[in-house]
Amino acid sequence: MPPSPQTPAGDDAAALARIRQLHARDALCRAMGIAVSDGGLDRVTLTMEVQPEQLNFLGVVHGGVVFSFADAAMGFASNTHGNLSPAINAYITFAQACQAGDRLIARAQVLNHSPKLSNFESRVTREDGTLVALMSGTVYNSRRPLEL
Repeated sequence: MPPSPQTPAGDDAAALARIRQLHARDALCRAMGIAVSDGGLDRVTLTMEVQPEQLNFLGVVHGGVVFSFADAAMGFASNTHGNLSPAINAYITFAQACQAGDRLIARAQVLNHSPKLSNFESRVTREDGTLVALMSGTVYNSRRPLEL
C-alpha cells in the first residue's frame, strides 16, 4: 500500500509501538481478550479466543463481538500515523458463525488514502483461515495529534 500523506514510509516499528500504546488504553479490547500480534503503518493483526459469555441466544458468537473485533483492528490500523483518525462509517458482512473456543484473527489494512479520508478493510478469520466476516470502513484523517 502507498504511504499516507501524514507519515513517511518505512516507520513500521514506530507504528507498531503506537498500536501497542493504543491497545493498552483500550478497555474493551482488554475485556474481550484481544491481543496485538503484528502491525505497522496502516496495518495490524489482532487475535482473540471466543469466550462462552460472548455467545448469543443461538449459541454462536454474537455479531457485535465480531464487529467490535474488526472495528478495533481498523481503528488501530488507521491511527498508526500519529494523527487522530476516527471512523466515519463501517460496513460488515458475516460469512461464518463461530463457537466458544474458536481462535479468531483480524487483519486490517488500508485500501487507499486521500488527504481527508482513508478506506480500510478488516478481515476476520478463524485460525484455520476460514473467513468469518469482512468489514470495510472509512476514516477521517484529522490533523489533530493523537494524544498517547
